Amino acid sequence: MLIRKKNQTITVKIISTDNKGLTVRPEGCEMDFIIKKSQIAINTADARPSRFTGGEKIDCAISEIDLDKRKISLSMKLLEEIEKREALDKYGSEGSGKNLPFSSLSEDLKKKEKKK
Repeated sequence: MLIRKKNQTITVKIISTDNKGLTVRPEGCEMDFIIKKSQIAINTADARPSRFTGGEKIDCAISEIDLDKRKISLSMKLLEEIEKREALDKYGSEGSGKNLPFSSLSEDLKKKEKKK
């Protein structure tokens, strides 16, 4: 396996799933890794290992590398957070869409209905 760095995105193949998380194997690697259930998604409702099947390929980020302890942690949640941060940096703040011409359309329609 190539030497990787923290926060780097890698593609892994799902080997198996259970109620604790996913067992995955990075491409070109002979070792299996665990993605803990708490690291599957930002939204806890989406953090269900049962959403996935064996053989499926997914992207995740490297959340921890400790060569002394021979420990590498992977996280889909971290990848979501990185992508969200990059999108906010690129496209502006979370509320930036409120300045668009039709952003208040639903509120305007509600006000119009109340006047009737």
